Amino acid sequence: MGLRTNPGFSRRWVLKGYAAYGTLDRQFKYSLGADYIVTLKPWTIVGVKRSYDLERLGFTPENLGGNSFFSAYARFGSYRRPYYQEDNQVYLRRELGKGFTQTITFRNQTFDPLYTFAYRTKPGQGADSPLHRNFRTTELMLETRLAPDEVILQNDNERLNLGATRKPVYTFRYVIGMRNVLDGAFNYHRFSLTLKHSFRMGTLGRTYYNATVGYIPSTLPYPLLHTPLGNESWFYVDNAYNLMNFFEFVCDRYAALRIEHNFEGLFFNRIPAIRRLKWRFLTTAKVLVGGVSQDNLSAIPATDEQGNPVAGFQPLGRAPYVEVGYGIDNILKVMRVDAIHRLTYRDNPGVTAFAVKASFWLSL
Repeated sequence: MGLRTNPGFSRRWVLKGYAAYGTLDRQFKYSLGADYIVTLKPWTIVGVKRSYDLERLGFTPENLGGNSFFSAYARFGSYRRPYYQEDNQVYLRRELGKGFTQTITFRNQTFDPLYTFAYRTKPGQGADSPLHRNFRTTELMLETRLAPDEVILQNDNERLNLGATRKPVYTFRYVIGMRNVLDGAFNYHRFSLTLKHSFRMGTLGRTYYNATVGYIPSTLPYPLLHTPLGNESWFYVDNAYNLMNFFEFVCDRYAALRIEHNFEGLFFNRIPAIRRLKWRFLTTAKVLVGGVSQDNLSAIPATDEQGNPVAGFQPLGRAPYVEVGYGIDNILKVMRVDAIHRLTYRDNPGVTAFAVKASFWLSL
């Protein structure tokens, strides 16, 4: 059961939360959050959040990108590498200028795995290193977002982002982990830079692309590294690799490129029988390159303290992960169907080399 207040309750305060009970693990889960809008112009908001829930590796808010439907889907079925997480956050977001937004977040989290897991606290000592099973992290995140051409609709305490029309959107994020601050177990750094843009190619249609680079120059247990977002569902997810399994790869350095070109009415408008349907033909491609340092590989032991085999992970090799696709958009004005081919790492266990997936959305 969840709730969220609206402007009728308050134009300054936004309260939200949920409570849940797991019928199989017999555990209560919850989330409580409060936002206070300091000023509307410039947009300034402070907030706090506390949650405790069952999570799965790779499904972080940064990966999901606000996809609520996919996040809800991920709550069903069997969990691969599940863990309980207590998450406490305090954040401040302020628009420093038109399209220039700075966010500061202080976060304290726990990792309590429900599968066989261990990590070496001193990887340089090899087999002589002590082993731990769970940990707590304390982080300070600084995010700078530059979107000078972005269209924003604002009504009281609600703010809707309609995207940029001509210029790229840049997002730079720096995360510093702090050991011994609120029982944080590690010192580390994490960097990422994302460029998002679209442009028109005349009568050929419109191209959308999203490029990301990231680097984690620290020795950490693999749950703190980057896990690319896979998609084992039947529907297409724009910010996921749609033929990659959940938790198939892990990286501490990576570069990703997602491209979509919509030909709009270039082809189907020339076919009299289906011109009235206003279908739109599109093509997609997603590429990921990356790797894991030897120090991070050596941080995972073969067995835990009880002698049970520890589940490891697969790093990307020299070859990039590549998937390409083609599809039809604007079916009944709300539906899209994509046919996707996986071109690399086709011999990995349990992968699908080809799939047809659907999605539903409204576009302006």
